[in-house]
Amino acid sequence: MQLINKVAVKKTITHTWYIYPILAGIITVLWLWAFSAFHQPTKHQMLTLFFSTRVRKTNFADKLLSYYPKEKLREVSVSGLLPTAQGYPTKLKTALSDSDLLILDKTTLDDLSHRDIVIYDIIDDIKTKYLEGEHEYYTATDEQGTHSYGVLLDTEHLSKYLDFDEAEDYYICVAKSSLNCGILRSKGNAKYDNALTFMNYLLEF
Repeated sequence: MQLINKVAVKKTITHTWYIYPILAGIITVLWLWAFSAFHQPTKHQMLTLFFSTRVRKTNFADKLLSYYPKEKLREVSVSGLLPTAQGYPTKLKTALSDSDLLILDKTTLDDLSHRDIVIYDIIDDIKTKYLEGEHEYYTATDEQGTHSYGVLLDTEHLSKYLDFDEAEDYYICVAKSSLNCGILRSKGNAKYDNALTFMNYLLEF
């Protein structure tokens, strides 16, 4: 007894030939998607930086990333806008909600009435563990005491990439929107601290 009708199989293949390249295409797309997803940086391997000034060189993000350990960080995103530019308040509002580090001029920090809601207090444990050497801080006092909301940045070593206002001081701040700020987060993500280590790296860059 013939279990396979060769003529029927041949007819099936002849009439459904177009299905096979479609299947091959679907399999290829799925494989490429899986490969891309596997190699895509995780949210803890990416950092977003906002500068309250103009970024002059498009390769600035690549330069920042070039000396940082690749196994810890795979992508840096940089944006910036002058405080005098149209749309700055909107840009700043967006940056406060989706950035890891904010490099803000003193005037912007002075005008930011809800600093405690959007920016972390750089507590003594962070200063001791992550910041090398002596630093000046942007401080503000309220009923709970004095808080350090930013670390003074030496702008000279970054001036070839950014347009700084010489009349302003600039501070590196850790945004509460960051998922990479270690023990500052309340849910125990202490091992994800790229924002804190990068803060010190930026101070020395």
